[in-house]
Amino acid sequence: MNRTVRKSLLTSSVLAVFGMGGLNGCVIREEAPPPTVTVSPAPPPPAAPAPDDVIVQEPPPADQIEVRPPPPDPTFIWVGGYWGWYGGRYVWYRGYWHRPVYGHHYWIRDHWERGPRGYVYVRGRWG
Repeated sequence: MNRTVRKSLLTSSVLAVFGMGGLNGCVIREEAPPPTVTVSPAPPPPAAPAPDDVIVQEPPPADQIEVRPPPPDPTFIWVGGYWGWYGGRYVWYRGYWHRPVYGHHYWIRDHWERGPRGYVYVRGRWG
C-alpha cells in the first residue's frame, strides 16, 4: 500500500472510532409534548336551599350593590346576586361569573314576585 492510501485509511479509521465513541454517551430523547392545561371556572355557589314554592309574607330587602370582579373570560355572563330564604329569614347570595349554558345567551336572575298569598321565590334560569 502506498503512503497516501495508508494515511487515508488511518484518517478514516480514526474518525470512525472517535465518531462512534462520541455517540456511545449520547442519549436521544423525544421532547415530551407540553402538558395540557384545562382552565375551568370555579363552580357556582350552591343555589339557595329553598324550593321554588317558598312563600314569604314580608317583601325581600333591596338588592345589595355588588362590585363585579373582572370576568375570567370575555364569554362569561354575570349571574347577579339575589335574596334567598333560609332559616326563616332572607339571606343574600352573591353574584358570580358563569359560562353560558350551550344555546342560551343571558341569565334571568332569581327574584321574588308578589302573589295573592305573599311573596313567591322564582329561581333563576338561562334564557
